[in-house]
Amino acid sequence: MYLLSGEYSFTSVIFVLVFLALMAVGRWKVFTKMGEKGWKGIIPFYSGYLMYKRTWDTIFFWMYLVLNVVGSLLSRVVRMGFMPLAVGQIVSYLSSMLVVLGLIVNVVMLRNLARAFGKGWGFTIGLVLLNPIFIFILGMSESQYTGNIYDEIRKNRKTVNKK
Repeated sequence: MYLLSGEYSFTSVIFVLVFLALMAVGRWKVFTKMGEKGWKGIIPFYSGYLMYKRTWDTIFFWMYLVLNVVGSLLSRVVRMGFMPLAVGQIVSYLSSMLVVLGLIVNVVMLRNLARAFGKGWGFTIGLVLLNPIFIFILGMSESQYTGNIYDEIRKNRKTVNKK
């Protein structure tokens, strides 16, 4: 019962539960606006996959996932100390770069999400820095999902390629 011991623990647990509930409601509403069933927005990994599908392309979801997993695994291997120092430093640098690239891919997806709802760069920065709050705002606002802008680009490419 260590989790519930202490002066502020009950308040903290309630705060976290309320915060998680508001996050779930916000994601549910955003997914509903995107034409998906709301429950899909609260399933880990699957919701990320669908978010990339609705705002960009699923290949970037897999790229994001691989960059972060490989970067994290390389970082763990370096910390285990199985490598000579020089090799460990290079691998450590590489692992950091992979995680940064994954972050960049995710920021671009969040920019596409903001654009899909008619929002600008300010809202994108909010999604990057305070994601749960801005997802809730996006879900509760009057803004409508306008679609994946890359679908139109793909459609135009197919038309040009057929000619």
